[in-house]
Amino acid sequence: MTRPLDGALNEESFWQVKKLEQGSTVVRCQSNPIRSAYELLWEDIKCGNISSVNLQNSLRRILENYFKIWAGMSKDEFCALFDGRDKLICQSLFSWVNDAPHSIHDDLYINHGEQTNEAYLRVFRDIFDKAGQLGHYDMMVGNSDY
Repeated sequence: MTRPLDGALNEESFWQVKKLEQGSTVVRCQSNPIRSAYELLWEDIKCGNISSVNLQNSLRRILENYFKIWAGMSKDEFCALFDGRDKLICQSLFSWVNDAPHSIHDDLYINHGEQTNEAYLRVFRDIFDKAGQLGHYDMMVGNSDY
């Protein structure tokens, strides 16, 4: 004999576990949250509450997937578009691409800090802009201007 389910269990519901800067949280979703791995990487960036190591990994994987596979551009071609500190940040972003998956960094040993994350996100956006791919960036972060 089966008993009727109550509340959320009666309805179709979706749940997602998200790792945040300080711990993890379980979030109930109104619709099916299943997306491609590439879309989920962009969701990590949009959330704004991501640990520096997860941010690093998400940026690395997006650059690797979009530019190395689809655009066929090299690290040197991108970094030549920047000067000064931004050029160093661009080189660092692409060095992460070259690191993985052989080296895995841990928040315990690396803490880039909020300002560094902001600088990496700014240069990350500029990579798309300078490569003529800002429309893709805007679409993926949900900017309605594209």
